Amino acid sequence: MIEIEIPMPYYKKGEALMSMNIYRNMMGIALNNFKKKYGKQLAEVLKELDPIETPIQLTYIIVFKGARRRDTNNIASMIDKVFSDVLTQLKLIPDDNYEFVPISKFIGLGNGTEHRCIVKISKADISQYLCYVV
Repeated sequence: MIEIEIPMPYYKKGEALMSMNIYRNMMGIALNNFKKKYGKQLAEVLKELDPIETPIQLTYIIVFKGARRRDTNNIASMIDKVFSDVLTQLKLIPDDNYEFVPISKFIGLGNGTEHRCIVKISKADISQYLCYVV
């Protein structure tokens, strides 16, 4: 298993966390600039990794600063989208479709002293889910 801390996705000079609510309202150029900038930050952290045997499970543990309740999926989905794309761009995994990344989990925690995201990359075991394939 690989465990790595990655930067959180900020917009507006690091003042606020990027979320799906903001993402859906961004225009094309701003959206593309965000993905490029955040992708570069993630690539800096991930560039030393060796290719990863697939299929994998990605578990995102997101610690939010303070006691304010937040919608974990709004932020985690942004992180997952760019993180998975960067894994593919760096050729750490062949692709980020369900054949190679069948499981993504988001765990949200509050009362942290700062916003943090820890990603655990582990071997995916989908055997318990195969009963749903008909």
